Amino acid sequence: MLTKARMIGQSVCGNEADNLAWFDQMIERTEAFKIHKEVKGYYLQPRPRTEDKEPRIDRLLLPLKKAVTAGWAYGAIGIEGKADATKAGKPISQAIDYARSVFRLDSGNPGLMVVPTWIFLYPFENPHCDLESIMAQNRIGYVSVRKWQPENAYMTFACSGNAILRIEESGKFICQQVNVGNKRGSR
Repeated sequence: MLTKARMIGQSVCGNEADNLAWFDQMIERTEAFKIHKEVKGYYLQPRPRTEDKEPRIDRLLLPLKKAVTAGWAYGAIGIEGKADATKAGKPISQAIDYARSVFRLDSGNPGLMVVPTWIFLYPFENPHCDLESIMAQNRIGYVSVRKWQPENAYMTFACSGNAILRIEESGKFICQQVNVGNKRGSR
């Protein structure tokens, strides 16, 4: 069983560092994604009259051959980790900013610039209604954690109620294609 963050009821509970340690363990078991931690970047489209600050995303996941072979077609994934009971506004605003950013790798392929296709908030539950729609249109998803059996947990990467990636504690994972966040301009 995974350690660090503890499971209470149906979700993961802990501070941000413990939550991310648990997340990393789950991702590593898949052997499908390379984890890059605390990745700094540059805003491609900074908003006018905002503080001059560079983005730093908690995790950047790059798909390996195993993920691509299993059907992962979305490229890099950005993860913004939070402590439990964090209000939604600030993390969603961060995710919108990160969706307009390019991140520079310091390890693996140093200097490689990566633009994530999706940004996921972790741990986070489906927000529903208008907020859910805004997130979907900006390719911002959420990662929820559930206990499946007494000694087994799983994480679901989803957007607008559609599962995109499911990772079990055993390391098994399932990729699914979704049709959200594909429009641009006027709707």
